[in-house]
Amino acid sequence: MKYTFVINSLAIGGAEKNCIALVNQFVEQNLDVELIVLTKDIKIKLSEVRCKVVIFENRRVLFSFFDLFCYIFKNRNRVILSFNHLISIMLLPISKLFGVNVITRNINNLSKYYSNSTRLELKLTKTLYRYCGKIICQSEGMKNDLIQNFRIKTENTRVINNPCLIEKIDLSNIVMKKCDNIKPFIFLGRLSEQKNLFDLLYIFQDYVHRGGKRKLEIYGEGYLKEDIKSLIIELGLEDVVSMKGNVENVTSSIDKAAGLLLCSLYEGFPNVLVESICRGCPIISYDCDFGPREIIIPSINGLLVPHLNKSSFVDAMFEFEKIDWKKRNIIDSGKRFSISNITDKYIEELSNV
Repeated sequence: MKYTFVINSLAIGGAEKNCIALVNQFVEQNLDVELIVLTKDIKIKLSEVRCKVVIFENRRVLFSFFDLFCYIFKNRNRVILSFNHLISIMLLPISKLFGVNVITRNINNLSKYYSNSTRLELKLTKTLYRYCGKIICQSEGMKNDLIQNFRIKTENTRVINNPCLIEKIDLSNIVMKKCDNIKPFIFLGRLSEQKNLFDLLYIFQDYVHRGGKRKLEIYGEGYLKEDIKSLIIELGLEDVVSMKGNVENVTSSIDKAAGLLLCSLYEGFPNVLVESICRGCPIISYDCDFGPREIIIPSINGLLVPHLNKSSFVDAMFEFEKIDWKKRNIIDSGKRFSISNITDKYIEELSNV
């Protein structure tokens, strides 16, 4: 069987990293796989991709329709894995015309995604997405959202979590001890509205006022960068909160942290939480839709806080200090997200169309 993965871009993001990881795993297992990139937004080195890459170089995804039509016309025997629900909707008439199997990897919380969109966009998705065939969801919450709010049939859904894409710590070198008081808390991610950094800063202000000793390091870039800088100054947190920008080596940032903090308004399946536990770093997260509650095992690999409850989050930060976190247990809790395990599930799903 032959496979083609289709993705919007190769920007630096979770979907893109997961796509490349899966492509390379398919290559390792000697499977025939190609990757189509619909736009010219290429930020990742193509040398990292071990299969044939076809770049359409369009300015927008919608402009790729004719290119996809021509590709599928010549490659009707390939199974398509789409990395975006909008790509699958665009592929719908082509796949029906040529009898090509398309599987969608749903990458976001669609109810939240469409909360600020027009009624027409939402209606089109609700009308057409249910005809796009099998959908792979990153979390049970995402699956339930599609069934309840987008009229997707249960039998057309399958949950496959995101894999851990960073190297695990060598367990033989682990020293069991309570969290180092000097180590900071960290945030890793886009500086966007979804990530809710403003809540995190108000939380950290309360944490400091209540005697918290740790500092906070914020890693990432985004359109809210200047607003976040301004709020840090307004709240008087310049001495305890620092912005570090993007980081190439995620593992080094996680390894030097006491814990990772997440205050998102919503998620699909937060890769950063998986990456953190795979390095033995405990997490504190809002119980947002979707993902954290499927990753966090309370007091084993992290703490889950009622969504948007800032006071409870501060309480959790002090509870965090009382727990004797065991790196070995934290890492073991992430074994279910191993890349080999997740790849096997994808191969099984794509082989059964």
